[in-house]
Amino acid sequence: MLKSSPEKNDLEKYIERYGKMVRNYAKKKNYRLNPDESRISFLVREMAKNKIEFGFSYCPCMLKRVCGDPEEDRKRICPCFWHEKDIIERGFCECRLFYKHE
Repeated sequence: MLKSSPEKNDLEKYIERYGKMVRNYAKKKNYRLNPDESRISFLVREMAKNKIEFGFSYCPCMLKRVCGDPEEDRKRICPCFWHEKDIIERGFCECRLFYKHE
């Protein structure tokens, strides 16, 4: 039997943390989460992996846009700087985690 690594323990801890965060945030802002639970799980897992690798829970759809400028990169931490505008204009955010409540 393999022993669990600290990184695996951290991953599970962050998955749980960010899973709660996105649900609480959606409720607070009166948003819906993506109806596809596997999509939510994927995005939360990617945020957790980004936290371990980069130190911040960058939104998976924003990671390629991280530039190294701390002020600019902070905008890419989920929920990102642009999500509210996206939801108003399109009904959902870029990564399709948060949707307008209808």
